[in-house]
Amino acid sequence: MTGGNVIQFPKERMALGDLVNMSRRLLEAAEAGEWDLAGEIQPLRRERLEAFFASRDDSVSNEALAEAIRTMLAMDARVADLINARRQSLIDEAGRLRLASNAMRTYAGNQT
Repeated sequence: MTGGNVIQFPKERMALGDLVNMSRRLLEAAEAGEWDLAGEIQPLRRERLEAFFASRDDSVSNEALAEAIRTMLAMDARVADLINARRQSLIDEAGRLRLASNAMRTYAGNQT
């Protein structure tokens, strides 16, 4: 968890708008590089989404449901892009560290 940004989401069944807001908070955490927080939100969101769809409230119109799903999928796509970019930056950094380590070993080997 980073910087005390603990997010509390109600444990009771969430409304559709709450699920969209939870998805938005996940995206905001990813955009801010708060990967620990994003990692805490995602499993909670999945659990709440499953509960929502297991006992769907018929008062939610199909149009509203479809729009909410499109919105969440768009946010999820952005989160996935951010994850892939972060993954690539970590791979690049690991490569640079490996090269530096090899250079240090070569330098140390030539000093004897």
